[in-house]
Formats: sequence, C-alpha cells, structure tokens
Amino acid sequence: MKAADAVAEPPAAWAGAAVVYSSSMRQMAIKLMQPFADLGDTDAMFNLGALLSSRDPDEARRRFEQAVDLGDTGAMNNLGVLLAGDDPDEARRRFEQAADLGDTGAMFNLGVLLAGSDPDEARRRYEQAADLGRLRAMFNLGVLLEGSDPEEARRRYEQAADLGHTGAMNNLGAMLEGSDPDEARRRYERAANLGHTGAMFNLGVLLVGSDPDEARRRYERAANLGHTGAMTNLAAMLEDSDRDKAIGWCARAAVAGNPAAMSNLAGLLIKEGDLAAAGRWADSLTNCLTPGDGIEEPIAEQLHTSLTEIERMLGRPSAEIAQQPAGSPQRSDRRATPRPTTGPCRTPRP
Repeated sequence: MKAADAVAEPPAAWAGAAVVYSSSMRQMAIKLMQPFADLGDTDAMFNLGALLSSRDPDEARRRFEQAVDLGDTGAMNNLGVLLAGDDPDEARRRFEQAADLGDTGAMFNLGVLLAGSDPDEARRRYEQAADLGRLRAMFNLGVLLEGSDPEEARRRYEQAADLGHTGAMNNLGAMLEGSDPDEARRRYERAANLGHTGAMFNLGVLLVGSDPDEARRRYERAANLGHTGAMTNLAAMLEDSDRDKAIGWCARAAVAGNPAAMSNLAGLLIKEGDLAAAGRWADSLTNCLTPGDGIEEPIAEQLHTSLTEIERMLGRPSAEIAQQPAGSPQRSDRRATPRPTTGPCRTPRP
C-alpha cells in the first residue's frame, strides 16, 4: 500500500513578534494605550495597530501610519504585513521603507512578498537580513536557492542549522539523503531530538529499509505528536503484523485529511470485508483528487492508480476512474519541494 511522502520544511512566512492576550486583556490594553497614542507615543501607536489588526484593520492602519510618520520602522514593517494581502504594491513600499532604514524583519518580509514574482530581488533582501543575523532569512534563502544554487542553499541551511533552526536541519537532511545518507541521518536526528516531527518522519523514511525497528520508533513518536504522514507510514509497516493497529493509525490520518491514508484505509477495509466503509473512504479520496487540490502530480498519479484498483475491488468503477491507468499502488518516499506558507503575523511587540 502507498505510504505518505517525506516532506521538507516550507519557508517561514511573515516576520513578527508574538504576544498573546485574552479578550478582556486586549480590551484593557487598547483602552490604556489610546491616550498615550493620542499624545504622540509611537510605541502606543504601534501596539494599538497590532492589537487592532484582526478586528479593525482600518483603525490599525491609521495607528501604524501615525507611527510611520514619526519614523517608527516597526510600524512600517507591520503596516506592510497588514496590507500584503489587499495592496501588495503599497505593502512592498512600506517594507522597502523600513528595510532601507535597517529593519531586518522588513528585509525578510520583502523576500517573502517577492519570492514568487521577483526571486532575484527576494534573494537580495533575504541575503541582507541573513547577513545581519536573521535566522529565518537564512532558512528561507536556502529554500529559495535549492533548485538554482544548491551549494549556496546548503551553506545557508548549515548556517541556520548551526544556530538551532530545526527546519534547516530537516531540509539539510533532505538535500543530503542521496549523496551522504549518514550525514542526512545525523541532521534528521538532531532536529528530531529537538521535537521536529517532520524530521522524525523523514528519519523513519530514511531508515525503513536498513533499520526498521528504529524507523518504527521514529514514526511512532511523530504519529503520537499528530504527524499524519507518520501515522500512514506506521500503518503500512504494521499491516501484516497487527492489522487492527494499522487500521487505527490509518483511520486517524484519514480523518485528518491525509489522502494516502484514505487510500490505504480503503484497501485495508476491503480485506476486512467492510465494503461500505471502504466505499466511503474511496469517495473521500475521490474528492481529494480534484484539480487544484495541491497534491503533486506524481503523487496524484499514484493515488489515482490506487483508487482505480479500490473501485474495481468494490465493483463500481465509474467512467472517470476507469480512464486512469491500471497498476499496483506504490510506496512513495520522495521529498516534496518546500512551498511558501501564508498567514501574516500581526502581533504587538513583547
């Protein structure tokens, strides 16, 4: 049965600091800060903007602009984050304004904003921030350059990994598996031991052929922390020795939306004689394989092939499914290409 892919860490999105407020604390903070902001305190203006970003973006923008007019580079940066979704040109202007005044968060955010449309400028801005010590810029630079300049990507990952970035450790492992599996294992182990579930999972993928007991241990740890790929691969390992556990792990991953787990679960349920449940999971898998679903093409092809066989075993091949190529489901251990994440962080200073 097909197992889940091993996935490298995606680049980080917008830069920002995090402060968590309860609803009542937020209201109190807003009330306390307003008079200070009205008297010209730029920190109060900035924090008001951050506190209001999700509930009143127009007022948040006004407060950030007040602070920007008084030269606050953090407000320039957060104003860019606030506007990135609706007005990317103005967001870029604000990021550039702050970056040109030395704000490394704005340099980083420019890289995030431009990575898809202007990779050369994104690289320049990431390099600015990375050379000034911005850890996430080192990591994102590695992601940006993996395809075009793998040696520099590796150098930047190593730079970030040596400073404790677990995503960089994980991505280094993914880069090195083919050429230096021992070093890849070392990088995965370091990230996994620091709690990175993707590295635990990738370590399992790396070791399943040579050290299945250790691979199972790593899958179990990641699965218990909620990694659906690890649940799926763990189920695949247990299929012959403990069918009930395999079904349990597959079900958890399938309920969480993992398409490979849906495919495997349907096959397991057919073997158990529960055709009705298998059919429901086949339907769920069909819904996951619609165009634009974000599943990489080779993986989607393998899942279509698995779905073809499941539908045939259920005795209900549709015209659409019947057009898919026949064949046996395959285990896929290929690394996925990292993709940018979304969701800007609009939070006040500590």
